[in-house]
Amino acid sequence: NNVFYELQDGWSYGYYDKNGNWNSSDWYERAAIVTYDHSLDPYSVNNRETYQGDIVILDKVSNGGVDYPVVAVGEYAFMRNRSLTSVQLPSSVVYIGYNAFQECSMLTAVTMPGVVSFDNNQNIFYGTKITSLVLPKTLKSISSSMFKSLGDLTSITVDEANDSYKSVDGVL
Repeated sequence: NNVFYELQDGWSYGYYDKNGNWNSSDWYERAAIVTYDHSLDPYSVNNRETYQGDIVILDKVSNGGVDYPVVAVGEYAFMRNRSLTSVQLPSSVVYIGYNAFQECSMLTAVTMPGVVSFDNNQNIFYGTKITSLVLPKTLKSISSSMFKSLGDLTSITVDEANDSYKSVDGVL
């Protein structure tokens, strides 16, 4: 697995529920997030071919004999990667950060069974070729602007057990 992971101490996230109330998440003493090669400028168009094809994100990473859960896709993690076609996230990933998949021009699918919240930003999937999204039962918070510039998106399916969102005939 050639994915970059970063350990962070004291990691947590939050989200606004459908009534506009702020909710805090679980607190992790130490957890891993998916990140990018920090030796590269995240905005550089020419240096973003780190990931290629279909990738699977691990549900935990080990450091010093200790396993840490992978809980998030961090900001800029895959941004402007033109060789990435699909990403499969484990159910341990509960948060997707700012610009995580922005301008991944060959990306057609992201599997995200445990996501609870997305960064409240319109650029998460901006410029991808995603045609359909399946939103999990765990999802509590999204912004309508998250779907901005998803010209290939034809359907959104929400897990029937989701108590925050519903889809009807492929429409959120």
